[in-house]
Amino acid sequence: MESYYYQRAGHALAVSIAFPIVDIIAVALRIVARKKQKLALQADDWLCLPALFLTIGSAAAMITGVALHATGYPVPGPKSAAGGSDQSVATRAVTIASIVQYAMYNMMLLGLGCVKLSFLAFYHRIFCSHSMGAKSIIIYFMAAISFIWSIGFCFANVFSCGTNFWAVWGSAVDFVKYCPGAKGMQKQVILSISDLVVDALILVIPIPWLWHLQLETGRKVAVTLVFLLGSGAVAASAIRTAFVVQTARRGFDPKEDENLVITGMLYWMMVEICLGLVAACLPTIRFLFKGFSPESVVSSIRSALSLHSLRSHHSRIDDTEVQETVLHNIGKSKAGSQPTSNVASQVNV
Repeated sequence: MESYYYQRAGHALAVSIAFPIVDIIAVALRIVARKKQKLALQADDWLCLPALFLTIGSAAAMITGVALHATGYPVPGPKSAAGGSDQSVATRAVTIASIVQYAMYNMMLLGLGCVKLSFLAFYHRIFCSHSMGAKSIIIYFMAAISFIWSIGFCFANVFSCGTNFWAVWGSAVDFVKYCPGAKGMQKQVILSISDLVVDALILVIPIPWLWHLQLETGRKVAVTLVFLLGSGAVAASAIRTAFVVQTARRGFDPKEDENLVITGMLYWMMVEICLGLVAACLPTIRFLFKGFSPESVVSSIRSALSLHSLRSHHSRIDDTEVQETVLHNIGKSKAGSQPTSNVASQVNV
């Protein structure tokens, strides 16, 4: 049977080793950057830690499945020679693959929720003041959606067979008997599509706010690209969604291997959470290489927002006077740093 590269053991093993290592480095550099700036960890920083631990746990489960010749391997078929226990070998492979899928889905659903919330916490720190405005409401709404999505699907996956957890990786008879709520690929389709929609919304949330700032078009484009660092994770989510929808449309196909189908879904989910976590860390760790911090982005964006607000509400005030007022406020909030109201200059793009 022909298989795609993301269904093969070698690729599953590679992504489970390489990507978590990159995530560990990214989170470590994020913490180093915060300590170097002598700043306390904020909510978006703390959320990256459980996401990292859950990613490592998911990778460990995938590696275990590959090591036991279940994940990334087709179900063993009947041998031509007589004897042996071919049925038991096949059953063992499917059982291990089911256990790996069950464990990884639980961890990655929670991990993806943490990554989503980290992005939203970062947006809130940049675009929102202490008062509750429209931007805060939008971010809190998306945070609630992300939290409900993560906990809801994780809860549904954990109790898909009620309290008969073993039935998930038991026989087909046990699965039909104890898992009436598990409807095969239907749940996977709903999960994948909803994940893609939420990711896409989180990705585009800050774009309209950025384009309302008083910046040159070229610099708006450059700053927008910084906020689109999570597009790789969205792309992985889109590929997984297409794979799941295509599999669901085909329905039962005796030519398709159950273990390889499971491997494909887990592969793209692993890519999504790993890329998402790296993207969440990049704005902070750029300080180590570019000499800027998210706090400078916060100050500069808020300065531009303040400038835009002052211009719209006090159109009779001279632009130079407004600029001096904004720069004075920045200087008080960031003593010792060079004030500027230009977002792009602070992002070093």
